[in-house]
Amino acid sequence: MAGQGKALVCCVGENTLLGRNRKPKDLVIDEQHTFLEEKLEKIAKQIRKYAILVTMISIVTRVIFLVGRIMFSGDQDLFSNNTLLEIGKIAIVAVVIMIVAIPEGLPLAVSIAMALSINNLKKDEILVKNLESVQNLAMVHDVCVGKTGTLTRGKLNVKKYQIGGDFEVYEHNREGERDFFSTKLSIQQELKDVLKEAVFSNTDVRIETNDAECKYEPKGQALEVGMIQFLMDNEEDVQSLFIARNKSAPKIVQLPFDQEKKRKVVVRRVPDNEELVRIYVKGAPEFVLPLCSQTLSPQVQPVELSEDEVVGLLSEIVTAKMASEGLKVLSYAFKEIRLEDLDQLMQSYNTEGAEFREQLEADLIYLGTFAMEDQIRSNVKESIKLIKYGSTEAQGKNQVNVRIITGDHIETAKATAIELGIITHEEANLNGYAITGEQFREALGPYTKITDKVSGEVQVQFAEKKRFDEFKQKLRIIARCTSEDKFLLVSCIKQRGGLVCMTGDSIADAEALRKANVGLCMGSGCDVAKDNSDLVILDNDFVSIHRGIKWGRAIFDNVRKFLQFQLTINIVLCFVTLLSGFTLGRTPLNVIQMLWVNLIMDVLGAVAIGTEPYKNDTAGASKSNRISRQDKIVLPEMWRQVLVQAAYQVLVMVFLMYFGELIFFETSFNLISEPNRDANNLPTSRLVLDTLLFHTFILMNLFNQVNCRVVEAEEINVFKTLFNNPFFWAVFILELSVQQLMINVGGTSLGSALLGTAPLTQGMVITAWCLGAFTLVVNVGLKQIPMQHFQ
Repeated sequence: MAGQGKALVCCVGENTLLGRNRKPKDLVIDEQHTFLEEKLEKIAKQIRKYAILVTMISIVTRVIFLVGRIMFSGDQDLFSNNTLLEIGKIAIVAVVIMIVAIPEGLPLAVSIAMALSINNLKKDEILVKNLESVQNLAMVHDVCVGKTGTLTRGKLNVKKYQIGGDFEVYEHNREGERDFFSTKLSIQQELKDVLKEAVFSNTDVRIETNDAECKYEPKGQALEVGMIQFLMDNEEDVQSLFIARNKSAPKIVQLPFDQEKKRKVVVRRVPDNEELVRIYVKGAPEFVLPLCSQTLSPQVQPVELSEDEVVGLLSEIVTAKMASEGLKVLSYAFKEIRLEDLDQLMQSYNTEGAEFREQLEADLIYLGTFAMEDQIRSNVKESIKLIKYGSTEAQGKNQVNVRIITGDHIETAKATAIELGIITHEEANLNGYAITGEQFREALGPYTKITDKVSGEVQVQFAEKKRFDEFKQKLRIIARCTSEDKFLLVSCIKQRGGLVCMTGDSIADAEALRKANVGLCMGSGCDVAKDNSDLVILDNDFVSIHRGIKWGRAIFDNVRKFLQFQLTINIVLCFVTLLSGFTLGRTPLNVIQMLWVNLIMDVLGAVAIGTEPYKNDTAGASKSNRISRQDKIVLPEMWRQVLVQAAYQVLVMVFLMYFGELIFFETSFNLISEPNRDANNLPTSRLVLDTLLFHTFILMNLFNQVNCRVVEAEEINVFKTLFNNPFFWAVFILELSVQQLMINVGGTSLGSALLGTAPLTQGMVITAWCLGAFTLVVNVGLKQIPMQHFQ
């Protein structure tokens, strides 16, 4: 929306009607959880229950084992300080087990993934105003997008034109030749001058100087800029034209472009004749031509324009030779009336009312129609395929419906949609795929808009709720669309349980943007639209919408990768802790070591995995499917990965825990009664074995961290994106370095006492590394297991 106006501010803030009615409690923002947070909260609650259960079982089994050992060994009293000290150690270990088992790293992983996505969206020229909208983008069912400036470049150039009652369509040459004003055309110069006057008289374009190229450039609304550029291409001195217009033909009345009427009206004085005013009208041909009763002859004389000629112009010229080629069409008309008649109209009618407008637009003289080309942005066609199908190969069922919601001619919208692959040539000729805004409202039937007094949200109640279901699957284009049509479409989709993304850029679009699950405003949009949107696409590029969807999906993917990694550690650690406590009366990992495990799987794991970039969608690659609200966060393929990797790690840990002494030590020892240190405070074989278990467990999970970078069911190669995340490898190297340091420091008396580790032999180190790296082989093998066993 464009124009001028004046406003008188009477009061602000608390003194306004809204401010007086608003209570202090209304200023408190309720904490609302996103869909992902709700899902993760359910998972966290289940894990907490199991963690508490494991902790209680661990305490009971270890206390029972302690009591039995004391009673049967007879080397200490049951009720003694030593017994109380050992129970205290058991309690400390139990608390640490609970700390490790409870996934406190989940919120951190979500926060890191969100921060990464938002930061990268900013680099992709997308301003995030609502954090939840980034997650919602990953789940949208419908993307409703405007055409001009979003799918196209928004730089319009006149391609064809038709003048007066002449049914001839002329091609415009933009190579510098003044073809429109040349004598080669059979159109009188006087008629061209009248049309030129209509163009620069009914426009809000301003002329600015381009310092870099030292020339004038038109700035303003794209359609008007295209027409002024047309004059400049024909070497017209538009700067002088504007100066002369403002001096000799000042503006008296301006009726801005109306979304329903699709017309703009300007009334100016006639130069050198103070008794006359000239009314200039421009707009959509099907809304301008029916108002015309005359046109100009080649001799610039008014001649009658019959209804049959109007129909012929609309069907044979506008539709067949212009709009069907994807060109944006614009018609011009005018008429002259006396100044005193205008004053009488302004006194008799409200200048902002419909009756005043009808009087001005009655019995117009038709001047001509221009068809402008607006080139489609590069990569838009590929982006639409990726959004619709999840890959560049247009096949299968739509994941997301892409709908064009535009104010253009329906044939223009059809041609663009066919070129972009939104509809086919066959679908374009079928009913229901492409309709006008008026047809859309008629198809929905009667409806009522109700405003909630508490929340202020506007709801729509349809008399027949199922009428939208009859054509929603086919609907791909709404042409000559108004903001009301956008709001109705969003309401219909949401009432059917869908998630919708709507684009808009005008004040009138604010209601639809606020209603949509994800409101997208173009960077060229007005401030009101931006304030009511969730995301602002600064570069007006549709490709940015696809990038936003991919970064939204990256959040879900990274959380799933982190869960896959963490659940494996939790299952193995809890099982080994319970088994060792029940059979050996102790845990193979001490408190410091378990806290190190907790640091790896929570904080460092969240940093490493939460910073993974989105998956590249290329032909032949795995499809990044739309995420549904019915989807589980932990997928069946994730359970396959978790359970098989956990089974392998449990098998390794149990084997080393019970049979390690037979393999790595020359003399056997008692796994239960052997102390960690001998009389000289030196590590015993049992402490060395526990250190081997600890080192092997850490290495298995560090290598499994590499496996968890891929969650796809059939993807075997975990190194296909080897260097796309430097954060992962920085954390991975840090974890390996600290782990190796802990083992090396275990060779010193102080380090051994603090960390509870002991020096390992070369054979033990090689064994630990081989068993750890073997998780990569296990990952390849588990991909061959049929998925039906994990459904």
